[in-house]
Amino acid sequence: LFQNQNEQLYLQTFEEIIKYENQIHLSELRVIMMLLDNFCIIQLNASRFNFIEHTFKLYQKMIDLKVLLDDDETILAGQYKNVITIALRTKSYDWANDFLEKFKDNIRDDQAEAVYIFNKANIAFEQEHYDNCLYVLSQMIFKDEFYKLTAKRLVIKSMYMIYQKDRTYYDTLYGNLNAFKKYIYTKKNLPEVYQETNKNFYKFIQQIFFASIKNGSDLDNLHFKIDECEMLADKNWLKQMVNMNLKSLVS
Repeated sequence: LFQNQNEQLYLQTFEEIIKYENQIHLSELRVIMMLLDNFCIIQLNASRFNFIEHTFKLYQKMIDLKVLLDDDETILAGQYKNVITIALRTKSYDWANDFLEKFKDNIRDDQAEAVYIFNKANIAFEQEHYDNCLYVLSQMIFKDEFYKLTAKRLVIKSMYMIYQKDRTYYDTLYGNLNAFKKYIYTKKNLPEVYQETNKNFYKFIQQIFFASIKNGSDLDNLHFKIDECEMLADKNWLKQMVNMNLKSLVS
């Protein structure tokens, strides 16, 4: 399966496992399903987006078979986030919310509350409940750098979406952009990958922001530059914002 990277072979393998699930020991079944999960992640990282639905069905089945959690009834923070992210990409918002609440006490991480709060805010964002997203994020002071930076970007993204309908948000959005810039350029001991991906996010969201003010100048070039940039946080969202602004110019 991993050698051929074949979608049809994956589907056949998945169906065979489901067919004989009652004959496979639980510990072995967990290992097999995690291997399928790894395969799906490889496909998603290669932009094979038809695997979004496959991955979502895999997670649903792992929950049904009680193999998503480890032997100690815990789930890693990254896996918790992955499941919710995939559910959101299929627009299964109610399912994502149910999962969020059902497994929040099973998160194996010293920042479990922060993981829960961030994912709760992310669900609100994807549902376009931007004010609620900001409110949820305000309830938590994030200590882990990954979640701290991701939360800061989520605040900017929410404010940008609010700004699209309410131009009085200009000063608030602009102030948060400057605060984000100051943080990523002055924070000591920030891992290099965090620095680069977030500096590039700041660079592009600022350019989108000002290009939209200038009636769309340079938006076409921005789409190409974003696509070519490898170390970039929230790349797909930034591309969506360019497309959204381009469409607004046409209409």
